[in-house]
Amino acid sequence: MQFCEDFESGTLDATTWKTGGTAPVIDELQHARGRKALHITQGQGNSLIRTGKVFPAMNGRYWGRAFVYLNAMPHQSAGADSLTYSHWTILAATGATVAGEVRVGGQLQKRYQNATSLNFWGVGTDNRSEPEGSGDWTNADDDPKGAAKPVVEKQWQCVEWMGDYVTDETKFFLEATEHPSLATTPTTKHGGAPTKPFLLPEFNAIWFGWAEYQPTTQKFELWFDEIAIDHERIGCVL
Repeated sequence: MQFCEDFESGTLDATTWKTGGTAPVIDELQHARGRKALHITQGQGNSLIRTGKVFPAMNGRYWGRAFVYLNAMPHQSAGADSLTYSHWTILAATGATVAGEVRVGGQLQKRYQNATSLNFWGVGTDNRSEPEGSGDWTNADDDPKGAAKPVVEKQWQCVEWMGDYVTDETKFFLEATEHPSLATTPTTKHGGAPTKPFLLPEFNAIWFGWAEYQPTTQKFELWFDEIAIDHERIGCVL
């Protein structure tokens, strides 16, 4: 394995990690393994850690794996500040040649004729700064077809993803199961600039944390543990 962070040291190695937004902390309130994990509490805006280690990926491809505990997500409520829609990201990779973040996150939205907005996983990008960019968009989980389950809260989940800037492809796995609806190729249909192919950057950095883009006073909370990056799929076995 090329890189693994288990947070058991209790501190972030400054030669590996840079923080952004509200600085996360390491504590023992939740953990997928060992005793410690990265704890993030944030309202609108972002709280994250970023690394460039192990990039650029060998032969243009990298696999990532992280355990995530989503404790407090965007929710619809009866209050004046209630969210009926929210777009959020928990990790994103960036790089050279093509601008923009390639994101793993999701959206609070009404789907499948539900009266209440629910959180669903999603992948996408925010490439609006270049003429060839595919725009700002997130494709929502649709596995199984027409009956995707909302994001699970208050339990550890294994998230895996792949990015290949040679073939311009991504893949997404949840709890060791691939979700083909969240895989992308240059011709993937999306809600950004639909005539532009989805081209990936030559990855050189990745961040983990929380970003939420809608005005709100809600507080969101999550933990990360056992972050790993390699040239091959890592899997969910701890």
